[in-house]
Amino acid sequence: MQGKIQNIIEKGLACIKIRHLHRITPVVNWNGACINGKDVVIESTRWASLLNHMESPSVLCCFILTLGEEIDRLIEASQQTSLFETFVLDAFGSVMTEYAANQLTRHLKHADDNKVYEYSRRFSPGYCDWKLKSGQDALFHFLKPEAIDLQCLPTGAMVPEKSISAVMIGAKKIKHASPCFFCNEGSCAHKRVK
Repeated sequence: MQGKIQNIIEKGLACIKIRHLHRITPVVNWNGACINGKDVVIESTRWASLLNHMESPSVLCCFILTLGEEIDRLIEASQQTSLFETFVLDAFGSVMTEYAANQLTRHLKHADDNKVYEYSRRFSPGYCDWKLKSGQDALFHFLKPEAIDLQCLPTGAMVPEKSISAVMIGAKKIKHASPCFFCNEGSCAHKRVK
């Protein structure tokens, strides 16, 4: 079984073509409902409230990343022959998307121009109260990911599927990296504090 999984993963690795775009924009202002950057708006009460607990919130670091369409095609083709292979490839693609986003996040935080800031956790459309569709629309308008062959469906899902869009808030000092500390949503499976 281990050898079979290894072969499937090697197939997946061979077809990944990571591409990304990122853009940093100043925080213009924020209120109880949204964060206004230059040319992009984050409509989230919870993430906007986090800025009240930061010293000099200054920038929004926005990015979008994709593994490319070949991994999607490989997953789709495997559905005709093996549910097991489909499951492994899909899980592999999801893990690799998160891994690539973590690596990009780390790189962006430590780039020379960004070292002056501390950063929030990355958050994506669909996190907390940031609506998926309006969040994707805002980031797609701001980043123009058509340049890397990314599309947004009417539902807010992206094509290729193994893609991620996200934002980090940069400030002089950050006491809390996510709004979880202030959130009363007790049933949230993704809560980062108890």
